[in-house]
Amino acid sequence: MQPLRQFILFAQNTKVVVHMELYESRMCLECLAASFFPMFENLSQDTTSARAKNLTLRKLDQLVVHKDYLAEDMMTEDYEKVHEMLPEIARTRRLAYREFIVRLGFSDYDLGTKKEDKEAMTIDEDMDLDAGLTPASSLNVMKMMGGIFHPLLHNKKRMVAAGLCTDGQYERRKTDLIRR
Repeated sequence: MQPLRQFILFAQNTKVVVHMELYESRMCLECLAASFFPMFENLSQDTTSARAKNLTLRKLDQLVVHKDYLAEDMMTEDYEKVHEMLPEIARTRRLAYREFIVRLGFSDYDLGTKKEDKEAMTIDEDMDLDAGLTPASSLNVMKMMGGIFHPLLHNKKRMVAAGLCTDGQYERRKTDLIRR
């Protein structure tokens, strides 16, 4: 759950939250949706080396891959070991993605979706990750304000192309900000 941890650390740093919240939250979602992630070497058996005493010295040398994902040799050659993702990890990442995207207001459940169906869509790994979700009609004002005012983003074409928001979400929030 490293993407969630990184997002929490980012959100705690209040100096940059306004300008980067949209970007950081989308990056977290992208990492949770990925079929693979890098992992630090396991030092649970090693108690004497410098890396075991100072965990910041560990190498990011292992890759965890979903069972249905075909990792290319070019991708895996940088890692010492490739692990198959446990079903519990895949389920947890799916649940975290779906809860996070709804709670952050990027997506909403389709109207008329029953509670049982929502739970089934969240658990069923054969279904699309975004099954039963539609993009929210508008995003949080602070998220959009940060994106619009950020010097690297600040225009509709870049923000939509980067997948940070849809055309409609951008226009609605830009109009709201101008009215303020």
